[in-house]
Amino acid sequence: MIINILLILLQIIYIIGGLGLFLFGMRIMSTGLQLSSGNRLKRALYFISKNRLSGILTGVIFTSVIQSSSATTVILVSLVNAGLISLIQAINVILGANIGTTFTAWVISFFGFKMDIMYFTLPFIAISLPLSFSAKSTQRNIGEFFFGFGLLFLGLSILKDQLPDIHKYAHALEFLTLFTSQGYLSIIIFILIGALLTIIIQSSSATSAITITLAYKGWIDYNIACAIVLGANLGTTITAIIASIQMVTNAKRSAFAHLLINIFGTLWMVLLFYPFTRMIDLIVPGSIHNPANLPFHLSAFHTFFNVVNVLLLVWFVNHFKDLLVKIWPEKYPDKKTILSTPYTLNIIPHSSDVKIININHEISEISLSNHGLLLNFINALTFDENELEDLNETMLGMYRKLKTRRDDITKSIVDVTTESLSEPEALLISSNLMILFELDLMTKTIRALYEQLDKKLRKKLKFHKNANTEIENYTYEILDFINFISDHLQRRSVYPDVSIAAEMENEIDEKKKTLKKTSRKNISQGADIKGEMIFLDILKHLEHIGDYCFKITTVLAKTGDKDSVSPF
Repeated sequence: MIINILLILLQIIYIIGGLGLFLFGMRIMSTGLQLSSGNRLKRALYFISKNRLSGILTGVIFTSVIQSSSATTVILVSLVNAGLISLIQAINVILGANIGTTFTAWVISFFGFKMDIMYFTLPFIAISLPLSFSAKSTQRNIGEFFFGFGLLFLGLSILKDQLPDIHKYAHALEFLTLFTSQGYLSIIIFILIGALLTIIIQSSSATSAITITLAYKGWIDYNIACAIVLGANLGTTITAIIASIQMVTNAKRSAFAHLLINIFGTLWMVLLFYPFTRMIDLIVPGSIHNPANLPFHLSAFHTFFNVVNVLLLVWFVNHFKDLLVKIWPEKYPDKKTILSTPYTLNIIPHSSDVKIININHEISEISLSNHGLLLNFINALTFDENELEDLNETMLGMYRKLKTRRDDITKSIVDVTTESLSEPEALLISSNLMILFELDLMTKTIRALYEQLDKKLRKKLKFHKNANTEIENYTYEILDFINFISDHLQRRSVYPDVSIAAEMENEIDEKKKTLKKTSRKNISQGADIKGEMIFLDILKHLEHIGDYCFKITTVLAKTGDKDSVSPF
């Protein structure tokens, strides 16, 4: 008796181990594919046209390659959060992602159940070893893909071999029958089970593989397996929803778009479940009563269901967007608040792609916040001492928030460097550190501008006539430069022209020289010397901000010299 219990426990451990190998192999294979494909697919995802068909095709291809609709949706949500793509574009790609995610089931059905897995599992692992030691990163990434591919099917082989045939366990078969023979109620129960399983293991592809294996071994029938696959479609949406919790409203809408699309599909499929499954049975060769045919029947069901769902919804994307806008209306931020965009760095999933998108977004937000601080400085030129004191308090709070935000970004950058990065991604991360350093200097310099104004008012000093107008006009030139870099920080796909930046910096330098001459002339004519010294210090600080903008431009331009750099 004890021996039998130990044998059962050992078998359970083998099954869990096989599942673990499968999931680990899938993760390694997906990472290798993403890194070896360079950034072409990421560029395709970034440059989604407003054309509906191209958006859907992008979703199909991208998800087929990275083998995860969850990952695709999380990246999309992050792009929407950063303002890089629209809600309509995201919905189109999500529709395609639902089709692309079915590709894995076909691969598993063909290689895992139609052929002897061990014939190619170990050779793939063997091929990966020399590639893994290559000096070229592309070859190392391809080696990682082959190693993951081998592990995935080794895990599937263990899972398939260790999972016993249900017919050997009559009591278990009787117990399962209680749940699988309740008609539509059984279908709904197993849809929920599929959703829950996918939420736990965070992979609809893995749920599909487990379902196919269970059906192949006779533990569940064709209809129940189809219900679990439907549930997996629902469960896979939870990752993006969690990622979007602290993001902007449009990002939340994108995440929930995936859920609503799959809820709609599940509802009509439940109503037409038995006719639809019979149709698949007629289309796909072989009887579902033969376990060897079930993997292909289930793969066909998964694909056909998602294709039909897309064909039903594709005509109503604009209406679908309007529905999402009504469900989640925009909450406009207080115009006085400079830092209006919520933090996204600490709630995103463990994905270098997504983290880089969010790091870029956060850095562009710091640039925009600096623009807001400097714009308020123009207003402060005409404030009295009390008004300036109130503004200084507000600005000090904003400065502290910016410092906290900068520290969060730095931590996230350090975190990303511990992950597998392609060469372009590593270059992008190092450039972000340099840009963050210059933006921090810019923030400190803007704070120094407020301190100069405060000093002027406290000591009751005076500028020469028209000084405020001169500072205002000069500051607007600096603001134009900050706008220039902010635009390129937001759209990393378009790299700045250094010659334009050099021209802007030269104009700022020349303007400073002209204003210095004017100030010296006014001093010689009896102007307040101490007041003019503050005026000159303000010019110096403003000119330094122009220098920081130029350095950021050169960093962005150097990053853009690499053809393969990610647009994120």
